[in-house]
Amino acid sequence: MEIEVKCRLKDAESLRVRLAGHARYVQTVRQTDTLYDYPDERLQKKDEVLRVREERVLHGRDRGTQRVIATFKGAKKKSKLVKKREEHELELLAASADADDVARELGLTPRLRYEKIREEYEANGARIEIDSFPYEHVESYVEIEAPNEKRVHALMKTLRVSHKSVEKKSYPELVRAARKRKRQ
Repeated sequence: MEIEVKCRLKDAESLRVRLAGHARYVQTVRQTDTLYDYPDERLQKKDEVLRVREERVLHGRDRGTQRVIATFKGAKKKSKLVKKREEHELELLAASADADDVARELGLTPRLRYEKIREEYEANGARIEIDSFPYEHVESYVEIEAPNEKRVHALMKTLRVSHKSVEKKSYPELVRAARKRKRQ
């Protein structure tokens, strides 16, 4: 079960300073996400996601390391603030092109592709991630993921992340909206 909150981030540098006392920097990665669906968009209609993520470590101990991860996310569960959903990840030994071939053989087609830069931090079993979108007109966000809702709220308070900054839309929704605005 994925339990997280995503918040708009006005000042990433201030958050990095606050993180210094409460979390350990892990790495910075470039993530290229490709979302797949059937032609009738049945996954999107059910609020489900099939994603293939290419990840390359830009900074950190494993700099230069690359990996490909396939993720299935179930529909979001009702919650006031925190997003909860089933999540299943599988690291692939093959390249993302191979994953694309498998998806197409199953009748899925790529529906959206976008890239983000993610700074990853760890704090006692919780993950804090600062996400920026260098090629999209999408603002930066912080995601806080923890084993339970109580821990998410505690980290928000510790890091002085306001409940007013919570973003309920997914990154795909934000990217689609930004691209639509850009076309207009």
